[in-house]
Amino acid sequence: DQRQHPLVPALQFASARYAHIRRNVHDLTCVLAKRERIDGRLRSYEYLYMKVRKQRELGNGVVQPFSVYAQYLAPKELKGRKVLYVAGWNDGKLRVQKGSGRFAYMKLNVNPTSELAMRESRYPITEMGVENAARRLIEQAEDDIHLDPNGLNTTVQFFGNAKVDGRPCTCIRVMHPQQL
Repeated sequence: DQRQHPLVPALQFASARYAHIRRNVHDLTCVLAKRERIDGRLRSYEYLYMKVRKQRELGNGVVQPFSVYAQYLAPKELKGRKVLYVAGWNDGKLRVQKGSGRFAYMKLNVNPTSELAMRESRYPITEMGVENAARRLIEQAEDDIHLDPNGLNTTVQFFGNAKVDGRPCTCIRVMHPQQL
């Protein structure tokens, strides 16, 4: 019975927050710390200063396009790289400035899902933003329920008094003792 699955309360919590995000969060500015496993290799941490705007109608038929700006802060070999994506601009390509080392001033137009763009990331920049991240987490929880329908290999813990940068938040830890 999937209603008894340990992930159901987390899924309900996330779905309610997702609805709030869709209605009320239009722009995001943050420092993103990311660490991804690509082709079986765990990469080093990367730190990016980011601005994300979601597409929305501003009135009188004016549409603000989805857009992402990122500037790499670290590691050293990526520091200074700048990436700009604006939906409907530049033939749908990223504008990338190398940012460090030799030819740091060079600017390239790169397809966001090309091998070159995806070499250092599992997800294209076109999927950035808090709304897309929340949607992806919900999809992952739904997939986990499908893969472990009885919830025998799933533990979920809520930490209601967690803090990130001194700000209160709810942390949800989902663990699968055996790989799904």
